[in-house]
Amino acid sequence: MRKILTMRVWVLIIAIVLAVLAINPNPWAKGIEIKSVREGSEVSSYNIKSNEKLISVNNIRADTIQQYNEEISKLQFSPVNIKLTTSEGTFEYSNTGDLGFIQENLTIVSLYE
Repeated sequence: MRKILTMRVWVLIIAIVLAVLAINPNPWAKGIEIKSVREGSEVSSYNIKSNEKLISVNNIRADTIQQYNEEISKLQFSPVNIKLTTSEGTFEYSNTGDLGFIQENLTIVSLYE
């Protein structure tokens, strides 16, 4: 009878486990992370920094990009006061157009202006 768990199979299993750990998937991920903020942008003047977690938009919780987009789509841009709450504090500012978030998956990759 052939041995099923040979050395090659164990090496393959270990490689797959290490690859999964390296990719670091988190199916229970919740929240939106700000990955970068462009220097000199309006948002950077409010001290919003990279790696902060976006918690709410105008006091409405935003745990996913869909929730964030839903809240932003409700805004009428002419000018509107926006209140962002992050893990580092609450920031209020007026905006007359796009907030400047570049989105990718569950993170805000960067803020542009």
